[in-house]
Amino acid sequence: MSDNRPSIDERLDRTAGLLDAVIGQLARLSEQMTISQQQAEQRDAALNDRLDRIAGVIERQSEAIATLTHQMGVMTETLTRVDLQLERLGTLLENQSRISAEQAATTAALVRLVTVLTERSA
Repeated sequence: MSDNRPSIDERLDRTAGLLDAVIGQLARLSEQMTISQQQAEQRDAALNDRLDRIAGVIERQSEAIATLTHQMGVMTETLTRVDLQLERLGTLLENQSRISAEQAATTAALVRLVTVLTERSA
């Protein structure tokens, strides 16, 4: 054999060294993957917490909207009743005005009649 050629032991040692380097790189890669997975899980948990808070806000707002919608319905009913009562009041006021005018005319006629009767009896 030639002296330039490495021996089998040297070649095995070199291969073992390369394998150790590859195993070391694989271990570092595995560690980085574990760290990345943990970070992803933390981000996922943080996002889930945030989504839960947002869902809670949306739920409370939906409840508030439902309450307001109900209150608006009640208010609409109340305003409708008030409107009907105002219409009735307007009719009553018109009738009262007409009756007052008739009373004024009747009073004026009675005053004239009393005046005529007073003048005739004098």
